Amino acid sequence: MIAGNYLLFERSKGHADDVAKSKTRRKYKYTRREIAPEEESPKFKSVISGLGGGKCFVVRDGRPTEDAEAVWEELLSAAKSKWSWYHQKQKVKRKAGVKVAWKKRQLKDRTKQGPSDKTGRKDTDVLRETIDLRPDHSRAVQYHLEAGKRVEVSSALSEIRAKKIQLFETIYDRRVLFVGEHDDSGQHHDDLWHCGTSEHETERVRSVPLRSYGESVGAASWARHFSAARDFGVDESALKELAGPTMDALEEDIAAATKQNREDPRDLRLLSELDKFAAQRLMAIDPGIVQRANGEYWDWIKANYRAGKIGVIKSREEVLDEEVTGLEKELSEIKVVLKPVADETLTDAAARVAARADGLDGFEKQAGELTIRAQVAEEDSTNAKTENQQLRDELEKSGKTISELLAEIAPLRILKDLVGKLIEALNKILLPPAVRSTIEKLLVEIGELVGKPFNSKSAEKRKRNEGPQI
Repeated sequence: MIAGNYLLFERSKGHADDVAKSKTRRKYKYTRREIAPEEESPKFKSVISGLGGGKCFVVRDGRPTEDAEAVWEELLSAAKSKWSWYHQKQKVKRKAGVKVAWKKRQLKDRTKQGPSDKTGRKDTDVLRETIDLRPDHSRAVQYHLEAGKRVEVSSALSEIRAKKIQLFETIYDRRVLFVGEHDDSGQHHDDLWHCGTSEHETERVRSVPLRSYGESVGAASWARHFSAARDFGVDESALKELAGPTMDALEEDIAAATKQNREDPRDLRLLSELDKFAAQRLMAIDPGIVQRANGEYWDWIKANYRAGKIGVIKSREEVLDEEVTGLEKELSEIKVVLKPVADETLTDAAARVAARADGLDGFEKQAGELTIRAQVAEEDSTNAKTENQQLRDELEKSGKTISELLAEIAPLRILKDLVGKLIEALNKILLPPAVRSTIEKLLVEIGELVGKPFNSKSAEKRKRNEGPQI
């Protein structure tokens, strides 16, 4: 297809329909679930202030070394400034021709990456990533501290911190420069300050910027819910009964992220390996404490999934079913409006029907969008065949109802056109006074309904200017 013809296609109704269908598909695939609001979700917190407060570490040769906070902040500030630029190969025009050369480039060489960018560019390549322990592991730290094993648990946390650094650098291919430990939020966590720019002999090169290749909101928490349950010995059938929609959503998101990025989600890989290591290290101190904390976390998970406070509340199919039900309710209301009312005048009936007829095109469009969503659900989810069949039946029923309504309204639309033409003709004729006084008010009302104002004065004016009219 030549460029000119393609431009014509882009402006065509067919292209517009394809774009609308594509947007509807994307909207359905990625934004249709109803998830428990994060701000209303309860937290499984522990008291671990017995560790003695937060600590600051500088990473040297892959190992974190504790440093004074004032020195640490100064070093971090200097690193942010140092790693705010890098070299990039660019084509440079010379007298002898175009040459490829290394050019210095600031990370924030402009405020925005493009018109659609809402976050803006970073000032530096030194970024922070927070990685916490799984909630039951933080609870195990609390119980170890209460049992007087602060030395042992501090040693375990040092090894876990080194493991975090090793996993992050391996999975994300970025160097960890600084670490900040926190024990005051109810979850033990470390802030990892990392950088993707490295120095060579003559230039510094920036690696791929940080990307988690993650999933939808809440997926990392869901994965940890299920891993903790499995550690407690819960079988898959019990998990499915408790949190089936959330398990399905997690599997779909992991599959989609893996297909798009050609690798498993990085954040889930890191957390999975970290949780295994942390469990082994804490179990080495006292396995009974770890099992106790794990059991308490499982009880919390069960209670909150049953209460609908965490996880997926409604699947895509359930949300779609509600939309179909809403459409049926609207159609029922139209049916009531179209039903004849005793002693109703023609003018009142026309006004009542016209007020609702304008919305039919919208219903047709909405039904079309629902049909597309049903098709996407069938293509993308092998576990929803039964639900999709019910959905198609509902949509077919809704489609037939719309067709029946359109058939009933078709004569009224024809009548509207004919009345409009009549009003236009009467506007050109000077009616006898006796006739005009009898039906003028009715013609004005009907003209307003069909969008063709009746104005007898225009005929009188033409009579004065042009003489008698037949």
